[in-house]
Amino acid sequence: MQPTTNITFGDNVRLRSTPETEALGVAGKVGQVYGETTPSVTGVTVVGQPAGDYALNVHFEGRTDTLWFAPELLEFVDH
Repeated sequence: MQPTTNITFGDNVRLRSTPETEALGVAGKVGQVYGETTPSVTGVTVVGQPAGDYALNVHFEGRTDTLWFAPELLEFVDH
């Protein structure tokens, strides 16, 4: 079940600063939501500890890796 969030596909988000996001070099960076998933079904690795079985893919300009995040790590910037 998807947690209550106003963040959806195409939104721009900023990553909260945590040890995990700092280690990946994305803390404080702004990216765009490219997708959503249910990690228990797809088996993706999720950065952070999602409160539910839900994660968002965020794309950062200049990076080619695919990163999935717990929604709690994202701050809405704009649509």
